[in-house]
Parts: sequence; structure tokens; C-alpha cells
Amino acid sequence: MPISITALTKPRTITIPVGSEGDTLTITYNPAAFGPEMERREAELMDQGRRLEAMAQSLAAFIEDWDVVDEKGKPLKPTAENIGRLGLSVMAFIRDAIFEDLLPNR
Repeated sequence: MPISITALTKPRTITIPVGSEGDTLTITYNPAAFGPEMERREAELMDQGRRLEAMAQSLAAFIEDWDVVDEKGKPLKPTAENIGRLGLSVMAFIRDAIFEDLLPNR
């Protein structure tokens, strides 16, 4: 049975456990965001030694929405700047969760 490109590329939502207090992070991401253009941009930044910036920008291109708020409870947009504020371990955790959802049998 044929499947439409829209069905294959529609946004997906995942909820991942974070920390030891039972907190969760819910992310809606665009599975079609990872493609040749993103790979090229990421490679350019990494060649310049800007690995964390590359990761933050790639995640910002993937993530359409999330439930992260600031200290006053105001929702934060999933921008590269805000994602970069999370640090390497959290960014890597988010990236790994997205790829696990994208490629569950890898």
C-alpha cells in the first residue's frame, strides 16, 4: 500500500525521562529535518572546532516544540541559544533520544 511523503515526514512527539526526580521532557521534532543540508552545516561548524554550537543548531533544526520553561515558568523556545544553555550532557541525551525514536532498530 502506498504511503504519502506527508505521513513519512510528519512531526513526532516523544517524552523522555530526565534526572532522578521522575521529571520528563516532551519534545516534538521534525524527522525530515535531518538531511544533506543539515549535515553540511553541521560538518562546517565541526571542521571549525565548534562542536557544541553544531549540536545546538542541529537540535534547534529538529525540535519544533518542547515543554522547557525559564525560572519564572515562561515557556522557552527551542532555539540554538536556549538549547546550548543546557550543556553537553543534556544536549547529547536529547539527541540520542531523538535518534533512538527515529532509528529504533539501529
